[in-house]
Amino acid sequence: MHDPIVPYPATGATQPPKSSRLCSKFSYNMIREVHKRRYLLQPIALEVFSSDGRNYLLAFPKKIRDRVFDKLTSMAINLSSGGSDSLGGQKANVAIEATGRGASLLSSLIGQQSVTQRWLSGHISNFQYLMHLNTLAGRCYNDLSQYPIFPWVLADYTSPQLDFTNISTFRDFSKPMGAQSPDRLEQFLKRFREWDDPSGETPPYMYGTHYSSAMIVVSYLVRLEPFTQQFLSLQGGHFDLADRMFHSVGDAWTSASRNNMADVKELIPEFFTLPEMFTNSNHFDLGVKQNGVPVNDVLLPVWCHGDPREFIRLHRQALESDYVSSHLHEWIDLIFGYKQNGEEAVKNNNLFHHLFYEGSVDFERIDDPLTRNATIGFVNNFGQIPTQLFKKPHPQKKVNILEGFSNTAGVTTSRLFYHAIHNMTPPQAPFKELRSAVGSIHQNEKIGVVALEQNKVLLGTNRYITWGLPDRSVRMGQIDTDKSVCVHEMCEVDEMTCAAAGDETTLFCGNTSGCITVWKVNNKPLSMKKLSVLNGHSDAITCLVSSQSHAVLVSASRDLTVLVWHLSELFLIRQLPKHPHAVLAVAVNDATGDIATACATLLHLWTLNGQLLAVLNTCDVAPAIDPQQMIISLAFSTMNEWDNDNVIMCGTSDGTVKIYSCVVFENDGSLSDQPAFENSTSSLMLENSDKSSGGAAIAARLEKQRKRLKNSSTNITSSSISGSGSVSVTSSGPASPSSGNKTTKSEEGETKFVRVLVQRTALTMHTAFNRPDNVHPAPITAIAPSRDHRSLYVGDGIGRVWCWQGGEGGGRADHWVQDVMRQRCDDCEHKFTLADRKHHCRNCGQIFCSTCSRFESHITRMNISRPVRVCRKCFLRLQQSS
Repeated sequence: MHDPIVPYPATGATQPPKSSRLCSKFSYNMIREVHKRRYLLQPIALEVFSSDGRNYLLAFPKKIRDRVFDKLTSMAINLSSGGSDSLGGQKANVAIEATGRGASLLSSLIGQQSVTQRWLSGHISNFQYLMHLNTLAGRCYNDLSQYPIFPWVLADYTSPQLDFTNISTFRDFSKPMGAQSPDRLEQFLKRFREWDDPSGETPPYMYGTHYSSAMIVVSYLVRLEPFTQQFLSLQGGHFDLADRMFHSVGDAWTSASRNNMADVKELIPEFFTLPEMFTNSNHFDLGVKQNGVPVNDVLLPVWCHGDPREFIRLHRQALESDYVSSHLHEWIDLIFGYKQNGEEAVKNNNLFHHLFYEGSVDFERIDDPLTRNATIGFVNNFGQIPTQLFKKPHPQKKVNILEGFSNTAGVTTSRLFYHAIHNMTPPQAPFKELRSAVGSIHQNEKIGVVALEQNKVLLGTNRYITWGLPDRSVRMGQIDTDKSVCVHEMCEVDEMTCAAAGDETTLFCGNTSGCITVWKVNNKPLSMKKLSVLNGHSDAITCLVSSQSHAVLVSASRDLTVLVWHLSELFLIRQLPKHPHAVLAVAVNDATGDIATACATLLHLWTLNGQLLAVLNTCDVAPAIDPQQMIISLAFSTMNEWDNDNVIMCGTSDGTVKIYSCVVFENDGSLSDQPAFENSTSSLMLENSDKSSGGAAIAARLEKQRKRLKNSSTNITSSSISGSGSVSVTSSGPASPSSGNKTTKSEEGETKFVRVLVQRTALTMHTAFNRPDNVHPAPITAIAPSRDHRSLYVGDGIGRVWCWQGGEGGGRADHWVQDVMRQRCDDCEHKFTLADRKHHCRNCGQIFCSTCSRFESHITRMNISRPVRVCRKCFLRLQQSS
C-alpha cells in the first residue's frame, strides 16, 4: 500500500489512522465511464463509474494515474463514448465553447452538440446544465473539497409568496457572494488594496474563505448520515456552537450575502433535490442558541409553508425561471469562466486566496514537512477553484416567452400534455396492435416506441424475456422477431408471476411462494445463471418495478406488503406499512423517487424514504371498493419535476385512465386531517356511505379554493374531483405514517395547509365500459408518457396502444370526462341535463354550457393557427390583451 496522499497531521488528527485494506470489486464489463480528475489541485486522480451506480475517486502517486487510465479504457469494453446521456452531457472530443452559428450548424449535421449548445436550445434544464458543468470542471460527490457548486438563486426569504416577475426576488448573478452587499464589499476591497505580506509569498486577495469547502458541505448536510460523522470528524468529535450551525435558510443567505466577513459560500445541489436535509429525523442534539431556542429542523421561508418538499419544488422552480435562465451565464463566467482569475477576476471583485487556484503550488517542491502539511491541509479543508471551462464570455440563453407555456408568472416552459389535460386530442385509431393484452410500453432513441404483451419484460434495448408458458420455461427473444434465441428450463416448483429487469444483464423474477429470484443473463454463451434469492414476502408476488436512476427494486405481494430493495447490492432497504388490500400496481418516479402503490381502488403516494404523502379512494360510486374500478396500472409524468401540474396516471379495470395531481392546499378546517391510510376496509365502506352528504361539501370547498392554490392556472375545477368526492388529506410537512399525519401549522399555530390528491381528468374514449359509443371497451393495462411528454401512450387489455396527443394541436377534446360532481355551468349556473354537452374552455379549462362557450379567439401561446372555443370571460380578456 502507498502512503496516504494527505498526511494525518494535515487532517487535524493526532495519530495515524488504523490501516485497513478495503477491497471493492466490479468487472471491467461494468465500467461505463472513466474521467481524469484533480485531487488537492494536482492531476493525480481518476473517477470510475460502474453500471450499477457505484463510483469511486481513486488518487495515485504521480506518473501512475495515466497508466491506470490507459489500462481501464483498454479493458472496459462497454465504456460509454459520451454524448447526451453521459455525465458530462457531451462527447469527449466536442469543444464546450463551440457555440457559434457555424459550429452549431456543423454539430447538428454530425449529431455532436456541446452541452452548452443543448442548453441554449432548451434541450436541457438549468439544473442539468449546471450538473454537467460541474462534472466537466472536475467537481464530484466523492471529494468534499471539490463538491458540485450551485448558486444562491433567491434573495427573498420573507415574503408569503414568491414573485418570479420581480427582479428583487433574485440575487445578482453578475456578482460573487462577497459583492452582494456594497458595504461588505468595500471592506474586502480595503483589505485587497492595503495587503502587505513581508515574505512576499502570498499575493493580495479579496476573500480568504471559499464559496465551497468540505466544512460548508457537511454543515449543510449535518442532519444526514454519513455527513454527520464527517462533520464531527472535522469539528474534533463534537457539534459546533448552536449559533453557528446551519439552522435557517434565510439566515444562511443573510450571513453569506451581507453580515459575515468570513462567509461567502454558495449552495450545493441538494438544495434543489433533497428535502430530507432540512429535517432532523435522526434527532441529533444540535445544541441551544443564545436566545434559548434549540436547533432542530432547519427554519424554512414563509412561502413554502414550512414544508421541505414544497421548498425544494419552489426553489427548483426559481432555478428554472425566466430571470435565472437569462442571467445564469453571468454566474457561470464567475465560477467556471473567464472571470474566474486574472485581471477579470479583479475587475469583477472575484479574487480569492492564491492557494485556492490550480497550479499555484506544487507539493513536491516544498521541502519543509511542516509547511507542506500545512499547505495540504489548507487546500484539503478550505476549498478549491473549479477547472476553468470558458475563456470567453458565456453566451446568454434567450427565453422565448411568446412560443412557450407558462402556468406560473415568470416561468416559461414548453407545453406538455399535462398542461392542457382537458384538451388532449383522442386518437382515431390504435397506434399499435398486439396479439394480447399490453403489459408495458418502452421508449428510447434507438428503437422508438416498443409495446410488449403481458408476461414479457424488456431486457436492454432490443431483447425481451417471456414467461408463463405451459412448460414453465423462460425464453429470450429479439424485439423484431417472435423467434426465441434462448430457452431456460425453470426447475422451480413455484410458478413465476412477474418479472422486472434491473439492467441489460440482471433479471428479477417473482413467484407464487413470495420469493424473488435474481438471475444473471450472460451474453457469451447466451444463458441465465441464478445469483440470489430475496426473501421478504409470505405470499405470491403481484408486481415488481425497478428504477435504475434511484437503484431500487420495489416488490408487492398478496400479503399486503410492499418492500424496497437495493437494486445492485440486493439488500432490503425498508418495508412500507401494510396496505388494506393486495397491491396490484406499483410505479416509481424516476425523477423524484416517489412511489405510487395501488390496492383495489385506493391510490397511495410515498416518498422514497417511506413517508406517506397522500392517499385517495379513486372509486366514483358506492361501494367504496368497486371491483369494476380496480387500479391495475400506474405511471408518473417525470418532465419538469418542479411543475405543480405533474400528474399520476391510473389505469382501471373499467377502461378509464384517471389522472391526478398532488398539490399543497390551503385548508380552513373543512377537510379532515385524519390519515386515510389507517382506515380499514369496513371504515372505508362506512366513509363512502357518508360521502353522499359530505362529498358535495368537500367538492364545493375545493371549487371555492381552487384559485387560491399555489399555481392557480392549473385550473383544477370541481369537474376534476372524483365523483365520490373523495379527497386525500395528508401532511404537507414531515410525518410518519404510523403516527398519523398532521396538517402544517403557521407561526400563529392555526392550521393552514394540507397536501391533497385531486383528479384532473379522465380519459374514456375507445376503452371505457361505461360509454355506449365504445365498440370494444377494455381495461387499461399499461400507461407511459412520451419522451418529450407531448403525448400519452395507453395500452389496453385486448392489445391496442392508443396515443393521446397534447392539446396544442387544436383537435377535439374528449368531452366525456366524468364530471359527476359538476352539474352546472361555471358562468351562467345552467344545470346540465343528460342531453347537454359540457365544453371545456381552451384557455382556462373550466366547464361551460354551449351558450357560454360559443366564443372563439386566437390563443398565441397554444400555437394554433385558427381561433378556438373559449368562454366569455377569457374571450374578453384575450381581446383586451391583443
